[in-house]
Amino acid sequence: MSYTSRNDDLIKLVKELNTEDSVWLLHVINKDAIEFESRMDIEDEHDPQLMDKDIDKLNSIKDLNELKSHLIYELKDKTETTSEIFMDLINSYKESLMIRSRDFSKYKTDRRLLSFALYKISFDNRDIYRQNQSIANTYVRFLYIIFTYRKYYRSSRELERIERKHSEIISAKSLHFKNYDHPEFYKWAKTYIDKNTSDFRDFNQIEFTPLQDADFGIWVNSIFDIMYYANQHAYINLKKQLSNAWYQKSYQKNRKGREHHYFLTDKTKKLLIILAAKHKKTEDRMIEHLINKCAIEEGIIINEKYLYSV
Repeated sequence: MSYTSRNDDLIKLVKELNTEDSVWLLHVINKDAIEFESRMDIEDEHDPQLMDKDIDKLNSIKDLNELKSHLIYELKDKTETTSEIFMDLINSYKESLMIRSRDFSKYKTDRRLLSFALYKISFDNRDIYRQNQSIANTYVRFLYIIFTYRKYYRSSRELERIERKHSEIISAKSLHFKNYDHPEFYKWAKTYIDKNTSDFRDFNQIEFTPLQDADFGIWVNSIFDIMYYANQHAYINLKKQLSNAWYQKSYQKNRKGREHHYFLTDKTKKLLIILAAKHKKTEDRMIEHLINKCAIEEGIIINEKYLYSV
């Protein structure tokens, strides 16, 4: 059998791997390269030289598809012996990954889940997280941690705990500010949180920059997911603080240029909207209509004369 055919088998093996597998495949290839150059075995999977080499490459790529293509290119035209060695290394490492069958795409698409997972990892394993914090892409950072640390890849237990806890949070608090669930509030809230760093420092560990309107809601809710899990007392107080600050801002804004202004409960506001639509009036005109109607029914006005004074 020629070395080309074994190399073809190696390339076929790599191509059949998932895109996410490229992260641990890079780790395996780099480890072999360093051991070959130094003529020494690396006993520590998180040898500083190995991690630096991994992280430098992870930070240089556009996405994981690019990484996979790069690794395929690196493995092409290897000799029969080298191809055989790499196949053994890859298969051995793949078999050790007890979590590999899990669906990781949800961590990529659900940034609230990803943010919570990274917080939980950093909270439980500060040294592990600190070693990998320089990986710029947070999804790639998550994959690198769970694929290279035995605590995560030898059992699904840790990831199951993370997912279960986050599911409980979402069930209890799908939105932390249901009454203010709109982009204007979330954009203002991000600015407020950024300015009040001392209050939110322990929970503001969200590492993506919101660009679209929907991103701001994800950003704010992610912070309060962490807060709800980590410190219920802080959650209650800081949520109240943020809500009160927004109320004051809205109050001041709505008072500008208006002689009178009244705040309604959410239920009363909803009823006002329904009544205004039914009577084909503006909300202001509907309020005026209701007051006049009540005054007549209460006998406060008779023949356009006020029977009471204040």
